[in-house]
Amino acid sequence: MNIAVTGEGVTDYGQQVFGEDKWEEGPVQVYLKRIADNYKINVNINPIDRRDVERVRLQGRSIRGLSGKSVPARKFKVLCKEKGYSYGVYYCDADRESGMKNSDEKAIINRYEEVYSEVKEGLDSVNKHYIPMISCRIIENWILADKAAIRELYGKTNVDYNVNKVENLWGDKRNPQSNYPKCIIERLHNASVKKSIKGKSNREIYVNIAQIQNLQEVEHNCKISFKKLKEDYETLLEYDNHKIIK
Repeated sequence: MNIAVTGEGVTDYGQQVFGEDKWEEGPVQVYLKRIADNYKINVNINPIDRRDVERVRLQGRSIRGLSGKSVPARKFKVLCKEKGYSYGVYYCDADRESGMKNSDEKAIINRYEEVYSEVKEGLDSVNKHYIPMISCRIIENWILADKAAIRELYGKTNVDYNVNKVENLWGDKRNPQSNYPKCIIERLHNASVKKSIKGKSNREIYVNIAQIQNLQEVEHNCKISFKKLKEDYETLLEYDNHKIIK
């Protein structure tokens, strides 16, 4: 089963190796493959460079009424069709300004649903051949969702956070001690004594964590966003004549 995917940056859907026709995967691909593996479904995840998506020109009815995230999502679908991909996953964050404090869950859900609706409108896929994949709030919130995986990679540290409210984690990215997810990961990295992680890029670390996470734990702690991804993705997988056993 061939599935196209695009994202926002190196730390979510990876990057093309400079000068080569090769792609270094990110945690987005790892999650999609692992969920499919749970159902013994073989998938080929085909990355589409975001820059190629941005270059797509929408005209006439194809852009009418679109705004926000729905515009790049529609461009992605157009490009999928041009490249012959019948299935696609559009990844993006649902983040706001990094200086915001941890807000109440209702506000977080409202923001997630706003972004989800925009992307879904852009993908215009009634049969869900093309689905949103949206983290609440950034990919790092999912990366932090299983403390056992964090301990396995970083070892024992004095860095703590509320994993039960991992989707609420937020703060000022300029403050190293804030609850901004990237800052938490940076503190974990600095506090770790494991030599094996030193010198690794964030993309490599996120891939390593995504590979060892208990996805049931991630779903449990990310009830707003990861659970929705799993539901949508299972529906997409079923369209290729596979029966998902819940």
